[in-house]
Amino acid sequence: MAVEAPTVYTKQFIYTYVKAYASIPHFSYYCVFEGTIAQKPVLDQAGAATKETSMAISGSATALKVMTLYSTDTPSIKVSAATIPVATAFSDTSGRFSFPSVAIPYEGQNYFYVGYMQGTNAAMAKLVMTRDTTSPLMTLGSYSAALSPNGDGKQDSTTIAVTSNEPGTVGMVIKKPENNQSVYATQLSVLANISVSVPIDGYTDTGVTLPNGNYVVIITATDELGNIAQSQALPLYINTTPPTAALSSVTPKISPKNQDGLFDVATISLAVSENVTASAWIGTASLPRQRQLASNATWNKGVVQLSWDGRDDSGNCVGDGAYYVSYTISGIAGN
Repeated sequence: MAVEAPTVYTKQFIYTYVKAYASIPHFSYYCVFEGTIAQKPVLDQAGAATKETSMAISGSATALKVMTLYSTDTPSIKVSAATIPVATAFSDTSGRFSFPSVAIPYEGQNYFYVGYMQGTNAAMAKLVMTRDTTSPLMTLGSYSAALSPNGDGKQDSTTIAVTSNEPGTVGMVIKKPENNQSVYATQLSVLANISVSVPIDGYTDTGVTLPNGNYVVIITATDELGNIAQSQALPLYINTTPPTAALSSVTPKISPKNQDGLFDVATISLAVSENVTASAWIGTASLPRQRQLASNATWNKGVVQLSWDGRDDSGNCVGDGAYYVSYTISGIAGN
């Protein structure tokens, strides 16, 4: 009898190896070097503008890595083993690294690259810093250099139009020239190439009218980085006292009709307290302006002489009688 060979069943096992990894952020934050995952450097600083010539660069990366710093004045850099770095540093056990003093060598844009180098592979973080050490350009408009802040509406105040080619601030200081003491100061914001009116009202910081005298107005412009334009100094004269013109002498009698060369012309002398703009007339009590002797004339401080030949504005000899001189004067400050 034939014996059937028994069937042998063998269990087969399939082994699957699964290795779990912790989740990581977006792949752009990491790089692979020689089969290992390393964090791409993340810088603490953001791109900005500065007038400084050096700065610190710091950030985070994979721990215990050699960090290399490169700088250039071009938007991109191709790093290779032959590229000369500016500096190197090590990330500590927590991944922090720092370059405490990095030169910003170029006026304008500077490009910094911080990262790892392994063979021909590089993972870099980029930082763009703009160095601006150029002072802004400032221009000034016209203004009234003499004021009489007495509230009469004549040259009580003035303004100076100031324009800067960069945004920032405009400052004004009024000083006494004899001791350089500041009596008034103000500061206004300014946009690039748009003038701002800086007011001068003849008062101190405490609201007191400036005493009569000469002052210096100093105007400066500062850009947003702190670069200061060349300041300009302007004269300012304050006078709230009205000028005077007193009759000092006059020819008492004239006889112009006979034209004999004797007493044909009257001479009138006036003592003026300051430089003024003046108009003067002569006439009777009922007709005070029969002849104009001066029209918007400049009379300097001291004695001013006028002459009258006994005729009216039409050239006719006036009649006998008493005649009077009248005048109006205005000082350089508008009094």
